[in-house]
Amino acid sequence: LTAQVKTGDEVQKIPLSGQEGRQIAVVAKESFSYPLSEGETLRREVELPEELSAPVQEGDPVGTMRFYLGETEVGSVEIVCGESVELEFPEPVSFLHQIFSFLP
Repeated sequence: LTAQVKTGDEVQKIPLSGQEGRQIAVVAKESFSYPLSEGETLRREVELPEELSAPVQEGDPVGTMRFYLGETEVGSVEIVCGESVELEFPEPVSFLHQIFSFLP
């Protein structure tokens, strides 16, 4: 068996909507191996959104990685968030929240 992907392998990073420059790593939820004969190779296709919106939790499903031998799909692995990201409020909202939290 040839390991194509292992549990926790980073697939790529996806930008977080509304958080300029911030990206979140997405990872394979499980391992996938396939027996290949000499000269054979698997093609992989990854289906992921262009961006994610906070909040997200580690382990949340976000996409799929499919493996093909020729035109035949031979397996797939779920892609999940590799970390949790909380919703962050812009500074003015946080400031107002702090002011109003002291009012009865």
